[in-house]
Amino acid sequence: MEINNNSALMSLPGALSEEQLIDFKRKGVMGPFDSPLSDDALDDMFVPLVKSVKSLSDHPLYGRYSVRDWHLLQPALVELVKHPEVCVKLQQILGEDLILWRSKVFYKRPGDGPIEWHQEWGAFNGEEIGNDKPSLLPKRNLATGFWNLTIWVAMQDVTLEMGPMQFVKGSYLHRYPIDMIPMTESAFWQDPFLDIEDKQALITRCNDSKLVLDIDSSKFLHEVDTDSASFDELKALITDKFATMKAAITEEFDIDPKDLMTVEMKKGQYLIFPERTMHRSLSNTSGLDRFGINYRVTTSDTLVYPSRLVGDFIDGSNINIKQHQCVLLSGEQLNDDNVYQS
Repeated sequence: MEINNNSALMSLPGALSEEQLIDFKRKGVMGPFDSPLSDDALDDMFVPLVKSVKSLSDHPLYGRYSVRDWHLLQPALVELVKHPEVCVKLQQILGEDLILWRSKVFYKRPGDGPIEWHQEWGAFNGEEIGNDKPSLLPKRNLATGFWNLTIWVAMQDVTLEMGPMQFVKGSYLHRYPIDMIPMTESAFWQDPFLDIEDKQALITRCNDSKLVLDIDSSKFLHEVDTDSASFDELKALITDKFATMKAAITEEFDIDPKDLMTVEMKKGQYLIFPERTMHRSLSNTSGLDRFGINYRVTTSDTLVYPSRLVGDFIDGSNINIKQHQCVLLSGEQLNDDNVYQS
C-alpha cells in the first residue's frame, strides 16, 4: 500500500502520525476518531437525514426511495468529511486530489440481523444484488495502492447490542472468494417484513419497491389476487420472488481471534478503511434504531460511473444516476469526464 509521506501534511491538525500510518498499513482500518464538529452541528446533519430516510419518501435526484447520496441535497452532510482534521487523514493515504463520490445511510432497525462478511474490491459493481456494472474506473494500479476509502460515521452512540461494525485486521491484503446464491440467503439479506404489520401496508410497500433496497418489486403482485390472499401467503410469495434473484456471499474463511476487531462508537465518531478490508455489522438486539452513514472518497483522476459516457445512466444498484455529481474535497479535478457539483 502506498502512503502519501508529505511531511507538510503531518504537521497539520488531525494528521496521522507515522506510527498510525504504519498501524493502518497493518490493519486496513483506523479509528474510531472523535468528530471535529460540535454536537449541535452533528444534529444539524443527522436529524434531517434520519427524517428523510425513515419517511421512505422518494429521493428527489433518483426518483424513488434511496439511502444514497443525501449529501447532494443536504449540504451540511459534507461538512464532516470535508473538515480539515478529517480530510488530512484521507490525503495522507490517497493523495491530495480527492472527490466525494458517494454516501449511504445504514439504518438497522431493532431486530435487524447482521450484514455478513464482505469486502469490495474496488469496482462497486452491485454484486450485493447480483449485478456487475463498475461504478469506478481508476487510473491507479489496483495491485499497488488504494484509490478509494470509506469514512463510516456513527450517527448516535453504537453499543454492542445495537449492531456495531466488525473488521478482520489485515484482510485487505487478500481477496476472499464469493459465491452467488439466492438473494434471501445472501450476506446482505435483511427481513423486509420486520416493521410491516398488515396486508395493505405490505402490498403498498411491495408495489412501491420499498421492501429491499435497490430491487424493483413493483411487478411482484401484478398477477396475484391480493384480495383473497392472506398476509402470510403474500409474504411467502414475495419471498419466493426475491429468492429467484442472485446475490453475493463470502465463502467461509478462518478468522484468528486476535484479528477480529469489534468497534463500539460514540455519536459523530468515524472509522476509515478501504472496502477491501473484510467487514460486517452485527445484529441489532437492542430496542433502538441504529443509524450510520458512510462517505466514499476516491482520487480525482478516477472516472466515476464510466457507463455514463456511453449513455447508460443505470448503475450497479439499479439507480438512475443521471443527476449524480461528485464533490471536490481537496486539490484539483483531474478527470474532465466526471460531473462536479458547482
